[in-house]
Amino acid sequence: MKLYNHQTKLINEGPRYHLLAHEVGSGKSATAIRLAEKNADRTLVVCPKSLTENWERELKKWAKNPRKFVVITKEWFRKNWQNYATWKFDGIIIDEAHFFSGYKSEMHKNAIKYLHAVMPNCVYLLTGTPYLSTPYNIMCYEKLLGRDANWKQYTDRYFYEFRIGSQTIHKPHANAPIMMAQIIDKIGSTVKKEDCLDLPPKIYKREDFTFTKDQKKAIKELENDPRMTSHIVFWTKSHQICGGTLKYDDKKFKKISCEKSNRLLQYAKLYDKMVVVCRYNHELNMLHSMLDGSRILNGATTNKQSLLDSANEEKKFILLVNAAVSEGYNLTGMDLMVFYSNGFSFKDRTQIEGRIHRIGQKNTCVYVDFVCKDKEITIDDDVLKSLKRKEDFQIEIYKSK
Repeated sequence: MKLYNHQTKLINEGPRYHLLAHEVGSGKSATAIRLAEKNADRTLVVCPKSLTENWERELKKWAKNPRKFVVITKEWFRKNWQNYATWKFDGIIIDEAHFFSGYKSEMHKNAIKYLHAVMPNCVYLLTGTPYLSTPYNIMCYEKLLGRDANWKQYTDRYFYEFRIGSQTIHKPHANAPIMMAQIIDKIGSTVKKEDCLDLPPKIYKREDFTFTKDQKKAIKELENDPRMTSHIVFWTKSHQICGGTLKYDDKKFKKISCEKSNRLLQYAKLYDKMVVVCRYNHELNMLHSMLDGSRILNGATTNKQSLLDSANEEKKFILLVNAAVSEGYNLTGMDLMVFYSNGFSFKDRTQIEGRIHRIGQKNTCVYVDFVCKDKEITIDDDVLKSLKRKEDFQIEIYKSK
């Protein structure tokens, strides 16, 4: 199998402790496998449960001896790390390392204890989103790679604090992206797909919709509901109304007339293949009942690889995806992705965009955001603005390198 120039360059350099902060779909796993083979005899791969099958395929494809790798889930690692500390692994690969970047989390603490106990020859952290929301994300990568770093140092140097009520907010200094880029450059490498891969372009579109009478009525009823004392609950239910649903118990939801769903029906007639991304599972169920032949991919999907193979190979296919199921699969047979609803997670948004725009894609990838707006209610728009702020900060980190 042929490697790309950015992969062979890093493999030839052969770093032993390294953060691969490479964009989604740029071949991080292949690079890490070859690096581990160069610097270790036996390697433990820790990844989310949804990626174990993907790693088995990657090892068959790229490893000279797949038997020298053992793949376990991050959930299993969190509970059983002490057992693995007795095994003779001298190489460690942590995929989707942002799951280990919560400095107070059990996952991060146990990983630090494990690495101190094992003292491996090499450690490779893989993430397409090195900065998520707070300074401790990058701090945690430093600690996992054996460097001395602490929370106070990061907040004092890169961020300033202010309070809104009882909540402490961390806002980056103007030079924070430059300083963050310098740290990443010391502990790892960044790669942007556009700089190293000959991939087709990405096109972003947006379609705005006004509230229907039924949506306005549903919002009004929420405002007058005495039970809506929590801002988060009110926001979540209002966001659901933007998509034409309202969940009222664990399994049932009410359908509300909505321009978004009507427009999606038109898309289904215009395009043979598309991925539709939703934040809520009951949105998926509602759209599934409307779109003939559509299939759902969410956390409960059991025949995942078979479903993905069908999505890539069949000439007509509508795949409805939960936004949280965003990592570790290939959809290069699709090139149209509609965001029916967005969440605030920049990581999920970035990861799921990379499902179609990655090595193997031949066509221009089109991303369409459906945005429901009204004079007072602009929830969909607010979510997109939040995602854009997070994207801009990460872009500055990459630019500053």
